Amino acid sequence: MAASQFSFTKIVVSDVDAAQRFYCDVLGLALVLRFQTGEGEFELDEAILSANGAYDGGHNLIVIRYINQPAPKPGEGIFGFTVEDVDATITAVLAAGGTLHRPARLLEEHGIKVAFVKDPEGHLLELVEMLPKAG
Repeated sequence: MAASQFSFTKIVVSDVDAAQRFYCDVLGLALVLRFQTGEGEFELDEAILSANGAYDGGHNLIVIRYINQPAPKPGEGIFGFTVEDVDATITAVLAAGGTLHRPARLLEEHGIKVAFVKDPEGHLLELVEMLPKAG
């Protein structure tokens, strides 16, 4: 049996356009592909976002809306993003309609600064800034 590889995360949202703007404008992802497909209760609007601008089977964020179903309650997962500056990213999140969930804190023993924010629909995001290595 071939080894598996994590390739994408999907979140169901109520507004794909707003989610796409948030993740592209605040966290620097790029739209790779946008389409509608399916029928009946499985008809959906989908946007594939990527940090490297390519749908290469790895590490994509996909935001979808089932056109004929309500979005589920947020909070079903935590989505992690490595960022250059946690504080600046928090400022951008707040300006884009997101909220602060847990303030930034240093975890020097792990070499990171971390904060938790929520996107405008309430999905929990973990922001991680890699600290410069001592020495």
